[in-house]
Amino acid sequence: MKPVMSQNRFLAMLPRPIQEVFDTHSEITEIRKGLIGNSDDDGQEFIFFPLTCLYSVDIRMTDGFQAHLALLGYRHAVGTRYASEPPLPGAARVIVSGYALRLPFDIFFSEWSRSAELQRALQDQLFQLTRMLGIATACNMHHPLQRRLARWLLSAADASSTKSFELTHEELASLLGVRREAVTESLSRLSLAGAIETTRGRVTLRDHQLLHEASCECHALTLDQLTPTGRRVDQRRVAALA
Repeated sequence: MKPVMSQNRFLAMLPRPIQEVFDTHSEITEIRKGLIGNSDDDGQEFIFFPLTCLYSVDIRMTDGFQAHLALLGYRHAVGTRYASEPPLPGAARVIVSGYALRLPFDIFFSEWSRSAELQRALQDQLFQLTRMLGIATACNMHHPLQRRLARWLLSAADASSTKSFELTHEELASLLGVRREAVTESLSRLSLAGAIETTRGRVTLRDHQLLHEASCECHALTLDQLTPTGRRVDQRRVAALA
């Protein structure tokens, strides 16, 4: 099997026979920032298993406002919302470029329709995301922006296995549902403390412990919901195999 099959936690937890089927039909692909949904130019639908890229699950309100619900990364499968009934709300959008394994949806659905293990894995992912969404909702209602921002950056690092993100202040403000000026001020404080480094269009985590201290307790609560098994992604191996 492809060496990177084990680098996505969702795939790594599946039974060997399912992994072998998915390995035969999947391919490593570069995922560009801004991609929405799970279809290619010809309309073929895929399931993506992130390796180094990062997705935001968004829901668009009737007034056009786009609300950020959750982060999906190398612990997840992306594009599975139609495997549940009714379909899950929201759409996946790439916010950090990287690599993923791409599998045709019909292959995934064929295995899902007859595999209790795969159905249970999707249920576990949904349960995990629901718990994390509940924590994030409470955090957004109760904690100040700087602690929320530190928590979000830590969560993004956990989900993508990287410490540097091509994200503008405006993009971060949209994800957090606040004004850009407020994000700029909070980033400046975290930068002066030595927790992060900001350059034009990029945020880099410099001191994980300092950022953890700046965050609220919600980051630790979120980590408790994540499956502790498996290893972190080797980004150099992924890029070499792409």
